[in-house]
Amino acid sequence: SSPSGGKKKGGGGGGSKGPQSICCYICGKQCLISSFEIHEKACISHWMETEAQKPPKERRPLPMKPELGADASLEERDAAAKETYNQEGKVACPGCARSFKDEATMQKHMKGCAAASCHTGPTEPAPTRGGSAATLSPIQGRTSPTPKGSGGEPAPKGPPSLCCYICGKQCLASSFAIHEKACIRAWEDAESHKPPRERKPLPSKPELGEGASLEEQNAAAQEAYNQEGKSRCPGCSRGFKDEATLVKHMKGCAAAAGASPAPPPSAGPAQADSPKSRGSPAKKGPTSVCCYICGKQCLVSSFSIHEQACIKKWEETEAKKPQQDRKPLPTKPELGEGASLEEYNAAAQEAYNTEAKALCPKCGRGFKDEGTLAKHEKGCKGGAR
Repeated sequence: SSPSGGKKKGGGGGGSKGPQSICCYICGKQCLISSFEIHEKACISHWMETEAQKPPKERRPLPMKPELGADASLEERDAAAKETYNQEGKVACPGCARSFKDEATMQKHMKGCAAASCHTGPTEPAPTRGGSAATLSPIQGRTSPTPKGSGGEPAPKGPPSLCCYICGKQCLASSFAIHEKACIRAWEDAESHKPPRERKPLPSKPELGEGASLEEQNAAAQEAYNQEGKSRCPGCSRGFKDEATLVKHMKGCAAAAGASPAPPPSAGPAQADSPKSRGSPAKKGPTSVCCYICGKQCLVSSFSIHEQACIKKWEETEAKKPQQDRKPLPTKPELGEGASLEEYNAAAQEAYNTEAKALCPKCGRGFKDEGTLAKHEKGCKGGAR
């Protein structure tokens, strides 16, 4: 079913209707609405074939098709597709973090990119995006063994850039301290303009041991940015680089219909005695509820369905573990009848943080699941926060 855009100017019978083409969320090209399904299938096939030729560690998942409501206009669908392509379809330079339409274009760019000059990216014959060559730590100056290097000694090569745990951008390791101070200042300035209840704390700086390589530091920083730095959609829980991008996304997100990116300071009257509120005429405060089991936001109208699915998934996952390793189901918050949805959300978030998250035994940080914790533990050298 093709979405229809708003009517354009034009008096007589042949008034043109909106744009006649739509952006492909995989390749970013505009194609005719009438042939979009054919283009999409070809694009998916091409993406899969291209990724299948890479080593498993370097394969990228197919960009997620935007899910919009049936009444979304073509302009909204077009904007959502462009956003998905920019975030998931493009290839980013490991040095300066600029993104390009494909790896061939990115390789051309890397030849002249100062930030990527020492990066062992997918330029010459063998090394690939994962960076199998030596890594140089900006703190210790330590190099890890490298398969590359003509002589017996490993060449001190590796990504000279470091991921910022606050904004997610790559910056030169040599100037990271300057970037970090500026980023902290920008974060605090931005949050100070919000009502106190809506302010987010500064993402936690990863604490790794002295022997951590730059790759391990990058992985930990990226993880901290994804979990704490991104702005999450209250409808579908996707993360975005900033609230402006989130607001654009929410205009076309079916799951976020009627929700606001951040609850206003005056949350309005108390809602129903459970997370499901029966819509009052004036929509104030959040229209989504936090799940105390998985931590995701979901629509109040479908919370009971989500909760049942979440309980079932939790019990199935725990049943596969040895008896002594199983965790009990997080406790559902029990609030009084006059509790507002905001109060319930705060209690649910607390239950999720304290009972559901997988905690690192070395540093005490919590992670959404044990797979994410296992990745973190590879580079964690302890040091409780």
